[in-house]
Amino acid sequence: MDPKSRRNNMLPEPVQTIINNGTRNLGSDLGNLSIHTKLIIWDEAPMAHRYCFEALDKTLRDICGRKNAEAQSKPFGGKVVVFGGDFRQILPVIPRGSRQDIVLTLKKNMRLGKGADEAENWAISEFADWILKIGDGDIGDAINDEEKQVTIPDDILLQTGNDPFQSIVNSTYPSFTENYLNHEYIRDRAILAPTLDDVASINDYMLSLLPGEESKYLSSDSISNQDSDS
Repeated sequence: MDPKSRRNNMLPEPVQTIINNGTRNLGSDLGNLSIHTKLIIWDEAPMAHRYCFEALDKTLRDICGRKNAEAQSKPFGGKVVVFGGDFRQILPVIPRGSRQDIVLTLKKNMRLGKGADEAENWAISEFADWILKIGDGDIGDAINDEEKQVTIPDDILLQTGNDPFQSIVNSTYPSFTENYLNHEYIRDRAILAPTLDDVASINDYMLSLLPGEESKYLSSDSISNQDSDS
């Protein structure tokens, strides 16, 4: 197997689609989508082979470079690419692979952006160090050999009172009932929850705040057996 084929077999399916189809026909839907894309989010990035990133980088440079020559000299054709995942977990095993085969070197730490002034930069740096120390198990009171109890600073905590859902919604979506029809207001905010049950509970609470009567729309899916009619 030649090196190019071996690299393609290691790629996630969406990346293979862009590489195999996007470069062949610039006028295709996928080619146009690649050109107009502003943001690419790659989850579980540490588990991907470095060839995956290199292949996507080269492909986007080729695709976007046909419309804008400057894109050929920019990483990923000038697209913003966010790598998500646990960058401190065990890296993927590459049979007989060298360090260069496994590790993709990041030249700049983009974990947190810069603040508006020195005070904000210091606060961001302190928060980043605090998060790292939690991951390393360097802070917190030991509960047992595997668990620690960490005290969250008051400045990043919400005072929940008697209704935690109300506190979360009021903090994230102030004046929700007056602004729920404002697309920008909804778009610029989000509540992250650890479990789907929490998501459902918050959704139910926010829906209960909306005016008007509740309506339920039911759907039914069925398989059309065309062979039976032939």
